[in-house]
Amino acid sequence: MSQNVVEMEARLQADAAGTYRDELVSGLAAHRAALRRQIDAGLPPAEFEQANKLLAGVDAATKVVETLWKTVH
Repeated sequence: MSQNVVEMEARLQADAAGTYRDELVSGLAAHRAALRRQIDAGLPPAEFEQANKLLAGVDAATKVVETLWKTVH
């Protein structure tokens, strides 16, 4: 896992145009939309709680990607 994070960081640093950043953010947005649809459709309490935690994780990951890219560019 840490190698993947290091690789992602290196790719973001080399991504002056923001293309890789946009790919990551787009993928995270798709995951967020799918989770939002599940939540909006109604879930049992335990699944609702888990989906909300995953949603928060996706939001945090998006912020990390965007912040890292802005920091190095």
